[in-house]
Amino acid sequence: MSHAPYSDDVETGHTSPFHTRFTEPLALRWSNLNFEVQDGDAKKQILTGLSGKLQPGELTAIMGPSGAGKSTFMNVLAGRAPYGKASGTITVNGEPLDMKTYRKKLAYVMQQDALFATQTPRECLRFTAALRLPEKSDEEREQLVEDAIEALNLKKCADTLIGSVMMPGLSGGEKKRTAVAVELISSPSLIFL
Repeated sequence: MSHAPYSDDVETGHTSPFHTRFTEPLALRWSNLNFEVQDGDAKKQILTGLSGKLQPGELTAIMGPSGAGKSTFMNVLAGRAPYGKASGTITVNGEPLDMKTYRKKLAYVMQQDALFATQTPRECLRFTAALRLPEKSDEEREQLVEDAIEALNLKKCADTLIGSVMMPGLSGGEKKRTAVAVELISSPSLIFL
């Protein structure tokens, strides 16, 4: 999980305009966070008593072995866990969590990329911008697309088909950067990776 990144190259002094469009900083706190799922006739506790915070401008890593609940934890914080029951307190900027407002300010990059194999990264980003930013002009959306391509180092593959297991295309890293760009198009305050 990290606050939305920007592409500044300290060595060359190049600053991308892409980072200037992010929305208000979010301070996320959780206290005594629990999560359980129904497992047949029994309830299974996945998360127990978690407390912590994310401050604006910080990069936070959640680490642990497979099956430790890392993805579930991120799903709960991002409001993507309808498959169980969460309890505890989550606040955003000191206010109780309002998922409707909060969801518009965050981005969530899935573990498995959900991209159209027959689109190029540029086409994918244009499609995303048109869907998520209808209030912007065509020129503004195109500038966002080009800024995202530059910021995430996708220039060399911007017009290559994304591809799939059955169809050659982008490398795994290029696909992941495209998936991140798709989420950054809407200028989130917080991104879950």
